[in-house]
Amino acid sequence: MYDFDFCPDRTGTYSVKYDALKEHYGRKDLIPLWVADMEFASAPCIREALLKNVDNGVYGYFVEPEQYKESIASWLREKQGWDVHKQWITYSPAVLRGMSFVFSHFTRPGDKILVQPPVYTPFIELPRNNGLVTVFNPLLRHDSEIYNDGGHICRAHQAYSFDFEGFERVTAENDIKMMILCNPHNPGGIRWSREDLVRLAEMCWERKILVISDEIHADLHLWGEKHIPFATVCPHAAEISITFGAPSKTFNMPGLSSAFCIIPNPALRKDFFRYLTVNEFNWPMITTSVATIAAYTHGDPWRVECLKYIEGNVAFVQEYFSERVPSIRVIRPDASYLLWLDCRRYAQEKLGIAEGNMDEGLFRHFTDDLRIALNRGGQFGPGGEGFMRMNVACPRKMLLEALGRISDISTLA
Repeated sequence: MYDFDFCPDRTGTYSVKYDALKEHYGRKDLIPLWVADMEFASAPCIREALLKNVDNGVYGYFVEPEQYKESIASWLREKQGWDVHKQWITYSPAVLRGMSFVFSHFTRPGDKILVQPPVYTPFIELPRNNGLVTVFNPLLRHDSEIYNDGGHICRAHQAYSFDFEGFERVTAENDIKMMILCNPHNPGGIRWSREDLVRLAEMCWERKILVISDEIHADLHLWGEKHIPFATVCPHAAEISITFGAPSKTFNMPGLSSAFCIIPNPALRKDFFRYLTVNEFNWPMITTSVATIAAYTHGDPWRVECLKYIEGNVAFVQEYFSERVPSIRVIRPDASYLLWLDCRRYAQEKLGIAEGNMDEGLFRHFTDDLRIALNRGGQFGPGGEGFMRMNVACPRKMLLEALGRISDISTLA
């Protein structure tokens, strides 16, 4: 029904993925498998709704459509099993901007924010840029799972886990004000279990730590995995949580600034939502409202087909590397289209790169030798060195060209 083998030409459209290659990689002649948006055209229902609104020709002042919050609440109830009341929801121009608003309202300069690297780079930088201190409690990596050679497919939740002992140690040594939870986790696409989320919630509640839960990849779970919203796992989780979500990753519309914030606890919600309102931070553009309503009301058939295609891409990449470049290990994501590639053995055995130089060496190799734009692992913080992140939300022929370059070089090395 939908053609995911078709790739619209995005050059010259002010696309970060294409038009910012020179700025980030020093050259333009790269296969862009980096920024976390899709190469696929968004769901047709979104385009149709936007065109209908724009075709009127009058772009005057507008009100927030009544269906806006209703569509979000209905989607969360049906797809995630989360019974969200409309008054818990407010618009946010983006997840990161929303987090900055949270920092501005709930923290003071010098407060400490806990993150779990390797993790989405802005979660490390954003607190620092707001005068806060980023404190690390790295995830535990299980190399025995990653390097199991018995025909075993290593899934993200097998490769990584929370370090609860580290959490106890770090919070004993630091007065932690907030924690940023990535759920599911980026990079890696890790689905956290209900048991682990409950344990984390109780530990944070005991220490009076607020949890900002980024759930922007929540609707991209693969192979039948189900998302577990952090705020739903126990009463204490709901009490301390500030959740951010969006249709942006799910329906490939990040350029429309379509995030939202959910706070079940009225004691947290009242003053914060007032702060957003009086400063006019939480008023969605009409295009945002129209696209969100269309996506959550009519977009699910597109999402289902898209996820099937992404699953095929993930399996294709995993099989390709297993057969032709086994020194690169693919950690199969539980959610999202972002593959976390373990390139440590590849760097050592094929490229002769020493352990301390892997981050820069792999980046230069993929960029200059292979002409493929990937995200370097080191940018995700401690534990990312020797890894690369690959975006596979693209036509399979695009992946085949990139993988062919890697296997050709690997054969010659």
